[in-house]
Amino acid sequence: MRGPTARHASIRGEKEMISLKADDIQFQLHSSMSEIPSDQWDCCLMDDDSASPFMQHSWIRCLEESKCVSKETGWMPQHISILIHGKPWCGFVPMYVKSHSMGEFIFDSGWADAAIANGIDYYPKLLVAVPFTPVSGTKILLNPKFRDKLSRGSMSTLRKTVATFLKQIARTNNLSSVHLNFLIEEEASDVAGEVQREKMNDSNLQQTFKTIMKKFQQGDHDGYIRRTSLQYHWSNANPANDGKPYSDFEDFLSCFKSKRRIAIRRERAKVQMDDEIRIDVVVGRDILKYDGLVDRMFQIYLSTVNKILWGRQYLSLEFFHLLAKSDFLDNLCFL
Repeated sequence: MRGPTARHASIRGEKEMISLKADDIQFQLHSSMSEIPSDQWDCCLMDDDSASPFMQHSWIRCLEESKCVSKETGWMPQHISILIHGKPWCGFVPMYVKSHSMGEFIFDSGWADAAIANGIDYYPKLLVAVPFTPVSGTKILLNPKFRDKLSRGSMSTLRKTVATFLKQIARTNNLSSVHLNFLIEEEASDVAGEVQREKMNDSNLQQTFKTIMKKFQQGDHDGYIRRTSLQYHWSNANPANDGKPYSDFEDFLSCFKSKRRIAIRRERAKVQMDDEIRIDVVVGRDILKYDGLVDRMFQIYLSTVNKILWGRQYLSLEFFHLLAKSDFLDNLCFL
């Protein structure tokens, strides 16, 4: 895959803080995670709420080595490494050329249909995301020795420069569009501005599409438009106790109406009385102590997918075994 010509890099700034301009940054494309040293990638992961274990080098590498993610499955890797001052491995962006929208958990079939109706080929498209992983987290990684010295303005400049580079790749390779999924709020704002509170529904999708295409042509937000979707997350915070964690399950039940509490207790009691049901939890490296456990978990994964009409098998047994042999094993919990 061809990228635009990289620019020379230099850093201008004081000793303590680095002030970046677009001309200070250049990029390199990589066709697989194996081309990127795992220690260089993983040292860029944030140790806070913006981090996701699925951004770890081992998770993405196992997806590629198992061929779950490949050009043949519609995910052609084209990861970006960021150079600052000519120094390699300063940051990274997980990127793919997509020939479909499956496995993204952003259901944009309506956009694809609207594009076709307007004579636009929606695929292939460029995607910044982690395959099969609808988890928000930092997608534009930066080595902490640079990140900790960048002002808020310089960080914004870096992200906008990445966004411009993505647009140049799309134009150079005749890709329809660029998508960055499940970003953190700060990244999304730097790339595409604040959320536009525009109402969109199926009845006016065609008109909305034309309006957004007009914005693209006018160059608003450097060609990027914010999209917002909803996820539901349970958090251990009791609203009746100033948001403090629930002390136990009964404390959690106290937030429900009496009828619901009774129903939940009845359901749990029925499970506890069934001698044929047993729940085991195996975490991390203890998984390797049990022969056949990885194979068993893959069969459970398959049974879950096959029970759902719209379920799709994205992962393979080889992927499960590769995970168990990698340092991602420490993140695994089998039930």
